[in-house]
Formats: sequence, structure tokens, C-alpha cells
Amino acid sequence: MEETSYKIERHIDALDGVRALAIMLVAWFHVWEQDWLTPYIELDNTVTRYFGITESNIHTIVRFGFNAVEALIIVSAVVNFLPYARSIVFGEKWPDTRSFYKKRAIRVIPSYLLCVFIMFTSGVISGAYAAHGGVRFAVKDLLSHLTFTSTFFPSVYRSAIITGALWTVQVEVIYYILLPFLAKAFRRRPAITVFVLCAVGMISGNILAYHAGDPWGVNNFCTTFAGSYACGMLICMIYYTAKKAGVENRYTQIAGVLVMIGAVLCYNMIMEQFYEVSRPIGQLLKRFPTALTISLFILGLLFSAEPIQKFFGNFIFKFICVISYNFYIWHQAIAVFLKNHRIPAWEGETPPNQLGDAVWSRKYSSIVWLTALTVSIVLTFGFERPISRYLSKKMKIR
Repeated sequence: MEETSYKIERHIDALDGVRALAIMLVAWFHVWEQDWLTPYIELDNTVTRYFGITESNIHTIVRFGFNAVEALIIVSAVVNFLPYARSIVFGEKWPDTRSFYKKRAIRVIPSYLLCVFIMFTSGVISGAYAAHGGVRFAVKDLLSHLTFTSTFFPSVYRSAIITGALWTVQVEVIYYILLPFLAKAFRRRPAITVFVLCAVGMISGNILAYHAGDPWGVNNFCTTFAGSYACGMLICMIYYTAKKAGVENRYTQIAGVLVMIGAVLCYNMIMEQFYEVSRPIGQLLKRFPTALTISLFILGLLFSAEPIQKFFGNFIFKFICVISYNFYIWHQAIAVFLKNHRIPAWEGETPPNQLGDAVWSRKYSSIVWLTALTVSIVLTFGFERPISRYLSKKMKIR
């Protein structure tokens, strides 16, 4: 084992910031779907007017915030592939597959099953399943979610009562299962492995976009994220290889910042293109370019100046990451529940956001964020962590 490997971190703090910001952006999009609040700020000061800037409008970034899921998939790939990358680069012991599966299961399954159980029970009690195909559809919905395969069944995926962001968890679980095998393939044939993954992602995306009938049922099919996962694996290898070679200096830091800026500009350009196509078609066709720009941003961040990396690794982002799993799987369901139950109160048949009632929208938005954060904190520290400690002790996992 290389002695220098001990000096290189096993957890990259800056990735916490990327994950936190991505989750917040996805959540902002889901809340925006309900409140229609445009993130517009009028800038009325001498400095900005001098440069011709009179407003700040990030509506495009928020409106297409669902694309931030790509960042979550990539960060997941980076974090989970790191031990394998260390083994390849530094000669450390190859990670144990059974241990990896156990750790992932303990982290993911308990909170996921709790969410599925609550949503399914709610659907049965409220009569939602009776209005969507009855018992047969209820069984399909439940089984597809218990097996993490709802995206394999377009008719179920589109009409699922067990909804929210659970499909993302399902995609990640599929890649958790595949990762040990992908890592072995990468160790033997890195170029071929990356090429195949990227090809699978792009080809499946194009096929589903143009030949799958209704793209809304397949826009988040697992194969279309293969290129995103390949990008995450490459980030690990580039990062650790550069660390081992000791190539970091002020010039690489400057280059890192420039790459970050360029990636943000490219990302915004890709988001602008979503105005020209339907959402599912845009997702399928733009998924890989989006993944590339996000990957470049992450790479730039990892080689940027230390203050920037420390900002992305600050304690606020770290705390968001701690509660992020429960926040992610519950925030959309909470937003829809509150609006459907007229919280805050509103009268008539037309929702206030559709009538331009900004006061109601702001109240609603505040309640959603506060409720989602509160629920996430309670579930994380009152359920997820105690269960995780118990199962880890039971399975003798450190």
C-alpha cells in the first residue's frame, strides 16, 4: 500500500455542499410547481446599473431544477466508488462486496420502507387506489416499489400513488447492486467500461425519447443514468491520481475555479434549451450533456482554492446532508399534501397561485420548507439513525 494514501482524505467534504445544493434545488423545483413563485429580484443600485444589470432572475435554473438529480447520481457514484478508486490508485485492499451491500441496505431500506408503507396506507384509506384501478393497481404499485422497479413499468410509474422522489432511490439502488461488478470491470478495462456505460446512457436515452411512445413513462429509466455513473467513477480516478502525483498548485487552483465558472455557464445554456422541448424528451436527450457539465463543476471544485472547498464543506451543508435522505423522499409529498388540504387556507376552486396571489404563495412556501425540514430532522434522528445503529451492531458492521 502506498504510504501517501493515508494522507489523502477518504471523505471529500466539498461533495457535501454539492449534494446539499442539488437536493435544495430539486426541492425548490417541486415547491415551485405548487406555488409558482418566480425567483426574481430587481437590482436598483449604482454598481449594477453601471454594468447594465438591473435584475436577477434565476427562474430557468429553478423551473428545470429536476435536472439537479444528475448531480445526486454523480455524487453517489463518486462517494461509493471512492474505496475502489483508492484500491486501484494506491493499492489498498479491495472493498468487500458483502459489506458494501449491507452498509447500503442499512442506509437506504428502513426509511424507504417506512415511506412506502405510509404512502400506501394513505392511498388505501383515502380511496386513491379505488379511483386508479382498484386492488390490481394497488398490488402493482406496492410490489414495484418494494422491488425498486417502478420505473420498469411505465403505466405504474406514471400513475403511482406511492409517489414523490422514490424513483431516484430506486435508480441508485440498482447502481448500488451493479457497482462492485462495474468496479471490477473498470479495474481491468477502464476505457472500455466508461465507453460502454456512456454509450448505454446515450443510446438508451435516444431510443426512449423517439421510440418509446409516451416519454413520460420512461424519462427516468435506469439505463439513461449509466453515463452519469461513469462520470462519477472518472472523477474519483482523476482526483486520486492527481493527489498521488502531487500536481496541485496555484495554477491548478485557478484552473479549477475557471472550470467551475465555465461549467455553470454551460449548465445554464443547457437549461435554456429545455424551453424548446417537452420535459421528458429534454431529460432523455440532455441527460448526458448535463452530467458532463456537472462533473466538470465537481472536478473544478475539487481542485479549486481551499476557501472555496471549505465553503462547500461548511457545517450547514453537512447538516443538510445528514437529514438529506428523509428530506429528499418526503419533501414533494409534503408539498402536495399541504396544498391539497388547503394549508394555508384558501377558498374557491382555483388554487391561489394560479390567481397570482403571491402572499398566499409565500406563506405556503414557508410552511412547506419548515414542515419538510422538521419531518426530516425527526425521522433522521428518531428513526433512521437509531435503526442504523441497531442493524449495524446486529450485523457487526463498523
